[in-house]
Amino acid sequence: MFSRRPHSRLHQSPHKKEQNRLYSFIIFCLLIFMIAFFIYQKIEQVKILAAEKKTLTKVLKSYYPIQSSVAVINKTGQSFIVGSTKPFNAASTTKIILAACLLHEVELGDKSLSAQAGDYPVSFQLQAMVNQSNNDSWHALTNYVGLQNLSDYAESIGIHYDVANNSITTTDEALFLQKLYTGELLNSQDTKLLLSYMQHTNDETLIPAAVSSDVTVYHKYGWLDSYLHDAAILVYHNKPFILVIYTNGNKSTYSKQVQLIQQVTKTMLHYEFGID
Repeated sequence: MFSRRPHSRLHQSPHKKEQNRLYSFIIFCLLIFMIAFFIYQKIEQVKILAAEKKTLTKVLKSYYPIQSSVAVINKTGQSFIVGSTKPFNAASTTKIILAACLLHEVELGDKSLSAQAGDYPVSFQLQAMVNQSNNDSWHALTNYVGLQNLSDYAESIGIHYDVANNSITTTDEALFLQKLYTGELLNSQDTKLLLSYMQHTNDETLIPAAVSSDVTVYHKYGWLDSYLHDAAILVYHNKPFILVIYTNGNKSTYSKQVQLIQQVTKTMLHYEFGID
């Protein structure tokens, strides 16, 4: 027969109990500190956001009667809009949506960069449309892709874009740029290709003219009649933020619209990165 051993009980020493209480207290304090720090950060972000919006509102009002809209997705991912929330005629800024749609269809195997679009290969037309804002290339690629395909593509990525009237809000243009930069729309190779065409374009007088050399700018400007826009991804020390500025004036306000776009850009660089 096997004899049963008496059930033994483990007893903690008073010293051990005191140690455990101390560890529990330290963990509790750390949790409280982390929660308090998180709340503090959120409050500071709200304050900065409010200051940004207030300053931008003053800037836009100072250029009255120019109509304007500024959409921002800042370095922490917060988004806001100042000025008009209505869709604008997007001019050439939406050429990059067509470019992304085309590259997406190339990735699916439905289109080819080596195909002919108008008088030139698709690859040539793509670069000319984005980097040089060539309207003939825009029309050729629009015909190649098709308006319905473009409209369906915009809807599929969550962008409200009126293709027939080429109108969009700055909020949706900003969302598109964010999705493009973060690689949600295209593979890494095509993302890099499209972004490369958005650098050193044939017009660097708007947002790019207002930034320092240590800020990387990917952008697409637009100019049609009274409309002057720029939509950009700005990257400083690997931290991106999105800035879309749409303006509508008249034939005599072009220079003022340029100034407005540059002043808004400088204001945002100050708040986002402390650059003056």
